Amino acid sequence: MTVALALAMRSSDGRPALGVIADTRLTLRAGASLDTFIKAVELGPESILVMAGDSTLPATVAAEVTRPLVRSMHANARGESPPVRVSLLEEVRQLASAHVLVHRGLGAISTASIAAGFFGDGSPGLVRIGLDVSAAQITVSRPELGGVVVVGVGSASIVGLGIDALRIVQPRTLDGALGVLASVVWASIQAEDVPGVGGGLLLGYCLGLGPWTWPAARIAGQTFYRGFPISGTPDGWEKVEYGIEYDSTLLARVTEERPPAAYDDHLKAPIVTSISPFGGTSETRDNIPLDWTLTRRECEVLGVVEPCHQASE
Repeated sequence: MTVALALAMRSSDGRPALGVIADTRLTLRAGASLDTFIKAVELGPESILVMAGDSTLPATVAAEVTRPLVRSMHANARGESPPVRVSLLEEVRQLASAHVLVHRGLGAISTASIAAGFFGDGSPGLVRIGLDVSAAQITVSRPELGGVVVVGVGSASIVGLGIDALRIVQPRTLDGALGVLASVVWASIQAEDVPGVGGGLLLGYCLGLGPWTWPAARIAGQTFYRGFPISGTPDGWEKVEYGIEYDSTLLARVTEERPPAAYDDHLKAPIVTSISPFGGTSETRDNIPLDWTLTRRECEVLGVVEPCHQASE
């Protein structure tokens, strides 16, 4: 069981930001594992998909299949007069169709992923997709002005520790929030207390309505690019350096201070939170048939006021 956490923030003046933290271990058959698996991939020009859990392959393949279609949608939307923005929900609608087909073809028992991007009004948000044998679950989360929402998939215990760490520290910036989550995940990777969590540290972020940045992230004397350990860079590679202030005591503090709580696994009640005193909204649909498509009415049920761009009635 691996781990990934994504967050969406809006400053008091409306500036959006997104971030993601994950480990890079992929558990294989017969107890073997691969420690350099990329768990976050681009979906659209301004969106990504990050996955974790018992099986990450269906989400990975679905993203690869969907990406060309999503990029064509964006190109067509920019060519309209006036130009329109393709919502993250429309991207997820396209992804879900491919996701279900791959899920059925591979016979996967369970998988969970988070799409992070921007809605049609330019606000940031997270859409969590869970697939089981016969049904799906979807959660749409978006921060209010001055608010933050955080969604985790994979190891429920580490996701819970990460969320509690954010509650205790209450960081006010994206750098601060990523530092808190990175400290928790990195400490868990080093401790090797949770089977399936390990490898390197994946970190990415998106500031404003633009492409994602995958920096060379430095933590505790080690450097990772998209989770891959690196010691040097080729000539001419203009990488972005990102130093993480690793708090080696944070995990122990959170374990001691956290309130008693029970966290379900990643396919049951989804782990979604608004970090006090910040705010956000989250709506979940359970037991969705696997032939489900995201319509405008579904958007309304999920608490999204905007219509899904090009979605059917």
